[in-house]
Amino acid sequence: MARYAFFLGCQIPMRLPNIEIAARKVFERVGLEAVDLLGYSCCPEPVVSRLLDEMAALTISARNLTFAEELDLDMMTLCNGCYETLVEANEILKHDAEKRSKVNEILKRYGREYKGKVEVKHVVEVLYEDVGLDKIKSCVVKPQKMKVALHYGCHLYREYKSPDIMRKPNMMKEIAMQTGVEIVDYGLERLCC
Repeated sequence: MARYAFFLGCQIPMRLPNIEIAARKVFERVGLEAVDLLGYSCCPEPVVSRLLDEMAALTISARNLTFAEELDLDMMTLCNGCYETLVEANEILKHDAEKRSKVNEILKRYGREYKGKVEVKHVVEVLYEDVGLDKIKSCVVKPQKMKVALHYGCHLYREYKSPDIMRKPNMMKEIAMQTGVEIVDYGLERLCC
C-alpha cells in the first residue's frame, strides 16, 4: 500500500470540501494511505507570491515540506496550484545551496530545517504510477457510460523538470477512462479555472 503525507492546501478544506471527501473515498477504495499533515499553511500561491518576495514564498513552502520530512513520507496534493508551488520550491531548494541556506536560517527561528529529502506528487501521478490503471479499473463498481469533458487546470501543465507538458494531463485522461467514460475534447482544457 502506498503511503503519502497528504497536503490539502487552503482552498480545498475551506471552499471545496467535496473534493477532499471524494478523494478520501477513492483512496480507501484503491488502498492508498493519505497521512494528514498537521500544522501546515497555505503553500503559498504559485505565481504572485514568488514575484513579490521569493525568499518568503520559498520559506513558507519549505516549512510545509518539513512536515512531510518529519513523517519520512513523500508529499501528495490534490490542488494544482499547491503542486506547482511545492514541487518548484522543492527543486529550487534542493539544487540552490545559497537559497536553501537562507531559507534554513529563517526556519531555524521556528525550530525547523528543510533537508530536501521528500518528493512532491500530484494525486494524478500517485493514482497513475503507484496505484495503477488496472487497480483503478478493478475498483469501479458501476462503469459510467457517459461523455465527460475534463478540465486539467493550467498548473497541471507546468513541469519543472520535464519538457513533456502533456504527461500529467494524459495520465488524468487515462485514469478517467478506467471508469468507463468517453473523454470529449473541447479545446479549452488548458485555460485557468
